[in-house]
Amino acid sequence: MQRNGFEPDDFTQGSVISSCANLASLEEGAQFHCQALVSRLISFITISNALITLYGKCGSMEDSYQLFIEMNTRDEVSWTALLTGYAQFGKANKTIDLFERMLAIGLQYNRTSGERTSIF
Repeated sequence: MQRNGFEPDDFTQGSVISSCANLASLEEGAQFHCQALVSRLISFITISNALITLYGKCGSMEDSYQLFIEMNTRDEVSWTALLTGYAQFGKANKTIDLFERMLAIGLQYNRTSGERTSIF
């Protein structure tokens, strides 16, 4: 794509990072993280959420948490990506603590439909 003079947008970059996450390909995902920093696409929530998921699926929870903390805006996907990473790697106390923080800021989990909703 870039060889042909086209620069990826946030959706393309997010899709590629998500693919790396699904393959648990940390090295390639980290390269796209660097590219997102250089291109300033890191400011898009879709990119940050994809990277949180990537690092979480690859067991790099420090990187996942650092990205989460650095985000200017977080949504339900951001919280869920981080929660899922901690849960998948057996970090029960961190998972519960984060879930309680999520509830404290007004986000709720809808048990009936399985969807996350805001109470605002």
